[in-house]
Amino acid sequence: MIRASAFALALCSVLTMSGIARAGDAGLYPSAPPPGSAFIRFLNAGGNAKANIEVGGKSYGSGELGAATSYVAVPHGQNKISFGTSTATPDLKEGGHYSAVMVKGVITVLEEPASDNPLKAEIILINASNAKSVSLKTPDGKVAIVDGVAPGQLAGRAVNAVEAPLSVYAGEKKVEDLAAHPLERGARYAVVYYTGPDGKPAVSFN
Repeated sequence: MIRASAFALALCSVLTMSGIARAGDAGLYPSAPPPGSAFIRFLNAGGNAKANIEVGGKSYGSGELGAATSYVAVPHGQNKISFGTSTATPDLKEGGHYSAVMVKGVITVLEEPASDNPLKAEIILINASNAKSVSLKTPDGKVAIVDGVAPGQLAGRAVNAVEAPLSVYAGEKKVEDLAAHPLERGARYAVVYYTGPDGKPAVSFN
């Protein structure tokens, strides 16, 4: 228990020292995003192997199955988005970060938690499956980093910029171990739990 507690404290402090949202970092753009921007990325969590992306009639390439795109800076307010054959017109807040998740041809736009600590990284766990509860934990299952995400929802946590192994759990069952991934300050990461093309659970770490 002492080792688990010590590991949890170290992980949560390191996973909490990693900064403002990746999309808000001007270094991630060719130039700083325009004032009043909102930020949206696209996650293809079921459907075609690739799905074309448009925002406000402008093309932003395509989203591959299981992958998350980079954030797109768009004007805040209502924006018409197209992802594959599906469309939506979300009302995006200035400075907000969003994930547009497509499952079986249907888009759901989810607002991500705000990140106000420029020394931390943000890990977002998205449950794009029918599993009742999905969590991100330490490999032994004793410490939850992001706990109990319901179907079609997301949750996040600011963590320190460290390299640490994590695992995805559906209920109490471990689904997959994630390779240790070096986290950067000011970055946002997406762990997506979805149904793969073979009908089996799949996990991506973007």
